[in-house]
Amino acid sequence: MYVKKFTTYNHLVVMLFVSLEGYQAIRETILGLLANAHKLAHLGLSYLVRRSTFAEANKSRDSAIFGDIYLSVYQKHAGSLADSRLSDADLKRLYIWILPPFPCLKIHLRA
Repeated sequence: MYVKKFTTYNHLVVMLFVSLEGYQAIRETILGLLANAHKLAHLGLSYLVRRSTFAEANKSRDSAIFGDIYLSVYQKHAGSLADSRLSDADLKRLYIWILPPFPCLKIHLRA
């Protein structure tokens, strides 16, 4: 695919913006980018993409590239990401105290 300015990185930044803002249409995406251009400049978005360029990139750029980027970033940082699942050893040590005067639960790990 021939790319003049709208690189895969720029496309990724715009798609992340769309996802975080919850936009559904290209027109509202472009308006949101215009409104937040000063906040997105530090991410390397040096110009504002036009509606036609964004539509063409969505049509011609394979969406699998974004899946590959996600997978590579995830694999690189998987060891440092928070995991909500406790190990089996931790689950065996886990118990809950219910304190009668307080309507809250306290979770403790036995040493």
